Amino acid sequence: MNGCSVETKRKNGEIVVGNNCMVKNTVFNFYGEGGKIVIKNHVNINARPEAKTRLFVKDNSSIVIDDDCLLSNTIDISTTDWHSVVDEKGERLNLERDVYIGKHVWIGRKVIIGKGVSIGKNSVIGAGSVVTKPFVECNVIIAGNPAKVRKSNVNWKL
Repeated sequence: MNGCSVETKRKNGEIVVGNNCMVKNTVFNFYGEGGKIVIKNHVNINARPEAKTRLFVKDNSSIVIDDDCLLSNTIDISTTDWHSVVDEKGERLNLERDVYIGKHVWIGRKVIIGKGVSIGKNSVIGAGSVVTKPFVECNVIIAGNPAKVRKSNVNWKL
């Protein structure tokens, strides 16, 4: 891990990094009552000092990036909306939700991934995309704002 930092507000969190990972210029953000960020094996986060990748976890939610993923720079992945939205009784409506990035996913530059998102294996998320819902299909290109499947039956190689 090179050029990485951890920011916490209130309580601690947990970071787990697997084998043969290259994680550069990534900010791990923990807010509330813990949380967990898991980066599995052979993951490459190739951010630059002036274009960091940020992983935001609030309370007991988690971000999991599975094996063989490639992430560019200026990416934000978050399990929260940050501010509470409540109903007339004061009950919170927008709770935190986990994020899961499947095996062998390539995430392009300036992508935003919101709470509750999951991405199927062997997929690509195009640069500048805003992903706000789960994509369980595998081998797809996801792109746009809001993101949607643009092409199926694909894979990628370095």
